[in-house]
Amino acid sequence: MKKELKGFVTGVISTSLLLGGTVFADGVKQTIEVVFNGVNLKVNGQTVQADNILYDGTTYVPLRRVAEMFSKEVSWEGSTNTASINDKGFLNKGSQKSYKIMNGYKAVVKINGDIFDVSTPQWIRIDNENNPYSLFGSEPVSLLCIAFKDYSVSQSMNPFIKGVLVSDSNVASNYMTFEHKVSGANEQYTLMKYFNKDRSKSYDISTKLNETKGIVMDKQDQSSLIPLKDLFSTLGIKLSTELDDTNKLVIFSFE
Repeated sequence: MKKELKGFVTGVISTSLLLGGTVFADGVKQTIEVVFNGVNLKVNGQTVQADNILYDGTTYVPLRRVAEMFSKEVSWEGSTNTASINDKGFLNKGSQKSYKIMNGYKAVVKINGDIFDVSTPQWIRIDNENNPYSLFGSEPVSLLCIAFKDYSVSQSMNPFIKGVLVSDSNVASNYMTFEHKVSGANEQYTLMKYFNKDRSKSYDISTKLNETKGIVMDKQDQSSLIPLKDLFSTLGIKLSTELDDTNKLVIFSFE
């Protein structure tokens, strides 16, 4: 049956497109005729924009785009050539890695080009892409207060610092809930939630065995870490991070 082609391409398919379930480990290439963007995609009745290729009755969509459609995350393990789709915050203990502890660095916030200190110390670790992680617990609450503008500014004695951001203690508890659970004689775990300002969004954490989510594990010392970029993204805030190695600063910006 012929279809009207929205776009017709002659594609070169290599390792990235698996034909008939076969992986061409040595990079074999084959020229084929495909329909480009010939399929309309919907998720739960909502149209989504995603490039797709129709070949021999099968529709191919980029793995990362599929994951995003279902609010999942994609990870890639280069050593095993394995792509994984998981729930956000899923902790795969088999892929634990080490994180750099930013000893001697101060966490600060940039607002309109000015640098502000944070009243609550932040013990930050970073991965090899400079993504920041906080220790598991209440540390991120002060950053949430700042991101959602629940703070005051006090004077700084440092001429290079515009001021000190002090989170509003009257509302800080609105940004987090904490539950300690006992499920057996030798099993305890923690459930935590972080919220945006109106509590319409939440970032969930569980330390329950085989149901861990929302944290990663540092294999150096088995510390539980919160990926701050994921936390703020889930709550509707874009977090940007830059390192100032000269002044030993971890600089956060919120949008």
